[in-house]
Amino acid sequence: MGHQDKATVLLVSILFISSLLFSSRGVGASTEREYWPTEGWRTSTPEGQGMSSAKLQEMMDQIKSGNLFVHGIVVVRHGYLVWERYLDPAYDANTTHLLYSVTKSFTSCLVGIALEKGLIRNVSQRMVSFFQDKTIGDPDGRKQSVTVENLLMMRSGMKWDESSAPYMTPANDVYHINNDPDGLQYCLDLPMVAEPGALWYYNTGSSHILSGIAQRATGMTTLEFARQNLFEPLGIRNVYWSKDRGGTYKGRFDLQLTPRDMAKFGYLYLNGGRWGSKQIVPAE
Repeated sequence: MGHQDKATVLLVSILFISSLLFSSRGVGASTEREYWPTEGWRTSTPEGQGMSSAKLQEMMDQIKSGNLFVHGIVVVRHGYLVWERYLDPAYDANTTHLLYSVTKSFTSCLVGIALEKGLIRNVSQRMVSFFQDKTIGDPDGRKQSVTVENLLMMRSGMKWDESSAPYMTPANDVYHINNDPDGLQYCLDLPMVAEPGALWYYNTGSSHILSGIAQRATGMTTLEFARQNLFEPLGIRNVYWSKDRGGTYKGRFDLQLTPRDMAKFGYLYLNGGRWGSKQIVPAE
């Protein structure tokens, strides 16, 4: 994991901890909200929301003394922005940040929305059913049984290795998503090494396939579907998301958002998938 990866993990960890642990109202409290931050967060002091400025400053001091690669911190409590600091002069409240593998959480969220809309029948639907126009390599019978759930749970049984070689070398499977003529095809063609559902291992390729499934199931690009059904309802407009060379949005990383908009995503989950009067993501 590189320095930028570490920065993202730290930023996102702090953001979600602040969104989830610092709230005393809990999931399902959406009807009690004083307002929804669709057009921006209202601000408050930490003390005004039952927090300690001294403790938050202690956190900042620990980050600085530890030379941690943190670019920005957003703390939200009770729906109010109570603390916001940017430690790198290249970043401010309006700067999008590369989310790396946190992108996977957005991809799985979009799959959930597509399931609720009936665009994907259920999580037992087989992967190959979405790509009947494609010739998929390694016609192992086990590949015919890979389901949406297997991909979501990273239990597809398909070969994947992104840890034994540097990311920028062909020995790393991530390299091929970025550099092959069709990154999605590369992922679909990978050989099987286990029965679907039998073995878990971290598999970025599965999330990329899910982006391809979302695109096939909805008849829209992954970004178009996200804008219409997730980003716009939350007032998230400053978005960048890159595609592989074959035209599939990278479901496993490369989404970019601002920290304030990341806080909206955390707030959506804090409220059981509801935003105002609308259920954006099915609660289950």
